[in-house]
Amino acid sequence: MLRLAVKKNLRIFKRGTWLHGFFPLAETFTAYQQEFKEGWIPDNYFGRVVCPKINGDFRNLSNLKTLSRRILQTDAIPDLAYYINNIWTSSYGEVLPKSEVIKFLFSDRKFVFLKRNYSFQGKGILKLNREKFENLDLQELGDFVIQEPIQQADWFDQIVTGSVATLRITTVKPIGGKAENRLSTLRVGRISNEYINTKDSIRILLDLETGALSPKVFDYDYNIYEKHPDTGFSFYGHTLPEYEAAVKLCEKLHDQVGMFQVIGWDVVINQKGQVQVMEWNTDHPGLTFSEMATGPLFKGLGWENLWK
Repeated sequence: MLRLAVKKNLRIFKRGTWLHGFFPLAETFTAYQQEFKEGWIPDNYFGRVVCPKINGDFRNLSNLKTLSRRILQTDAIPDLAYYINNIWTSSYGEVLPKSEVIKFLFSDRKFVFLKRNYSFQGKGILKLNREKFENLDLQELGDFVIQEPIQQADWFDQIVTGSVATLRITTVKPIGGKAENRLSTLRVGRISNEYINTKDSIRILLDLETGALSPKVFDYDYNIYEKHPDTGFSFYGHTLPEYEAAVKLCEKLHDQVGMFQVIGWDVVINQKGQVQVMEWNTDHPGLTFSEMATGPLFKGLGWENLWK
């Protein structure tokens, strides 16, 4: 009966067509909510149909970590230096002699982060101290960016320490309209993590308007918790600090790059209460957990008709 109810209400899932392959996620959403909600966007439909259609030829630009700051034109991205085609440059485009790179990076820092082009979900990221940096095989790594380490605001340490909590904000910019936030999720690591890894992270859904934390959270395997499984932090009754500032920054940056209709932003609140952009995703910013638990989040955009 559940399958029949979903298929009756969601027209895009038709037997005998390739669209039928999107049905399982719609069924999962319905099982979780105990009712069908018209307008849900399954994540595989979002990635295979929506993103290619609305972000078009530019959708892979965000994968080039060495270009992010140049494209977005913001100091909120903590880039220090780039290694491109065997040449070092600063984040402001100044060529750095190889002999000065180590001093430039480590004179005031104990470690830095290296992110390769096309790195995502914690893959292709290295945490480096001076010794590890000196032993790198640069030819093997290809092009990459070196980023300043960010110390999260003290508020987040009560959840878990070690890794930096990341706020995912997904903004939508319809044709002829201004960018607006449609999805907010806080991701925190496990107690052993040095940085957020998708498969080890805890996903905390947020109220879109206030930034209030959901009392129930998910891990990668859809297990549900009311407390952090390692630290025992209870999520109920807490609101994310500087949430409004984070949303405003992401919406502002999205309005500056109007060739994209949807962008997923990973931002951090540092110890000074400033918002910093760690990543941006124009290829396929995932939405499964939020869409299942609090959606439909993308109604009124016509995305359900893009397959036609």
